[in-house]
This record gives sequence, C-alpha cells and structure tokens, in this order.
Amino acid sequence: MDVYWDLRPCYETQELYKRHNLKTFDYWKMELEYLTCSTWAKDEEFCNLPNISYLLNKYQDSPKIRLDKEDRRNLGYEFITDLGMNPYTFALMHLM
Repeated sequence: MDVYWDLRPCYETQELYKRHNLKTFDYWKMELEYLTCSTWAKDEEFCNLPNISYLLNKYQDSPKIRLDKEDRRNLGYEFITDLGMNPYTFALMHLM
C-alpha cells in the first residue's frame, strides 16, 4: 500500500477525479478496481520496490503478477481501511 500511496497520493488523485466531475464513490470504485485488478510485470523496477518480497515469492513461477482472489480481497481491505472505512461494511467489497 505504501508504494501505491507514493505513486497515487490520495488527495492529489481525489482532486483529479473532482476536476473530471467525478464523485467520491467514483474515486473509491475506480481506484479499488485499479489497485486490485492490475497486472504487474516483474521487471527490475518492480522487483526493487520495498516490501515486495511476499508477491515475488508467491508468484515466483509467473513472469507477471496477477493477484489471486485472496490477495485482491486483502489489498482491497487495506485500501479501504487506509481511507478510514470499515471494509466489512463497504459496498464494493462484494466485487472482489
């Protein structure tokens, strides 16, 4: 999550959504989908990110990392918790 917040700072990203006349729920939904449905190539830059060893070990047999359901759910919970919400009552968690 730290890498995600470094790359897409919450307030700056939310301001971008507002400039496009999108609402808070659009931000939550689109960023949650972006975060949990992305596929990452295991290139040198990715492999050198901090705290990435879990993903590198779990998905070591694949040239790309595509999160499984368990990891998508856990990452989604972390995202929602970081925003100050309870993931178990957040409506979009059923999408994961």
